[in-house]
Amino acid sequence: MNMASQTIFRSEQNARLNAIDFGSIRARHPLPEYCQKRGIELHRSGSSGELVGLCPLHPEKTASFHVYPDNHYHCYGCGAHGDVTDLEQALGGGTRTEAADRLGAERWENVGKLPKASEPKTPAERRPLLLPEFSIPNEIDLRRLSRLRSISIVALQIAVSRGFLWTYTDSREGRAWLVTDRARRLAIARRLDGKPWEYRNGEFVANPAERSKTKNIFGSQGNWPLGILESKPTPAIALVEGAPDFLSAFQLALSAGVTGETTPVCISGASQRIPQEALPLFAGKRVRVFGHDDTAGAKAMTRWAEQLSAVQAKVDGFYFHGLVKADGSPVKDVNDFLRADHRRSGCPIDVVTGAFDFALERRVTN
Repeated sequence: MNMASQTIFRSEQNARLNAIDFGSIRARHPLPEYCQKRGIELHRSGSSGELVGLCPLHPEKTASFHVYPDNHYHCYGCGAHGDVTDLEQALGGGTRTEAADRLGAERWENVGKLPKASEPKTPAERRPLLLPEFSIPNEIDLRRLSRLRSISIVALQIAVSRGFLWTYTDSREGRAWLVTDRARRLAIARRLDGKPWEYRNGEFVANPAERSKTKNIFGSQGNWPLGILESKPTPAIALVEGAPDFLSAFQLALSAGVTGETTPVCISGASQRIPQEALPLFAGKRVRVFGHDDTAGAKAMTRWAEQLSAVQAKVDGFYFHGLVKADGSPVKDVNDFLRADHRRSGCPIDVVTGAFDFALERRVTN
């Protein structure tokens, strides 16, 4: 599809979306009732009318899915945010238009009205990220993060130089590190001491078992592939899950000598689907998917590979099954992979280079 065709295609999509009366859909499908029909259990939290339950979009043990009186939801675990149409799209698949049609969308041309000025005119109804006052990590921050995640300072500095890695001070919980990209659609934060967050949505989480180590900054688009815009100059993409794996991919690229050929791209959680608007940015790339070694990770690898194959990306996957760390525990993800015991795993030391050999194709000469 050429650029002119793409522009026409996007314009037609937006025209169809603008013709849908989303306000009417929200009025006829209150989120609490929709969630009940979908089997999503919610309970009241506080006196503001807010409802809370387990997020249906990612695995979790602690309820972080909040439904607000204005008929919008936000998950403080995976960052998903939107209204009933967004949730139907996330759960049922397809485009936003298709999700609206499943809910029985009324269209403006049918009801003889013009769209209200307050109605969204783009597929994604996003709030801006409420980013903290972050800055470039200092030397102490980099050393702490390096020790915590077994990632070299050089690799972390590469992430900093590309505008991905930042640090800030949380007034309650101390120093934290954060990854985001120039799109500013997704920002994932963790504490620099490696401990879970003690506060969620401004409230203290009394039960340590319910605390999460990671959080998406409020307003994040949880399914945005962080780093995809920055991947334009490179032929290869390492697609990973979560912020620690994102930084670890810089270490693997450095060890394999392919930092110039590869850009790490991060999806915030295994339950996410790559948004349709981002898929063309993967077209023609060599993409290796590094999924977590669990059921959710395996499903994510299959889902993302199917999506990427549809835009003619050259996709394969890297599996950690059978690898172990020095303490004998299994390697479950990219960050664990940095601490793999190659002798106990029965694999050669150059397996690190092998993990990124997909980026070397351009160097082969006839």
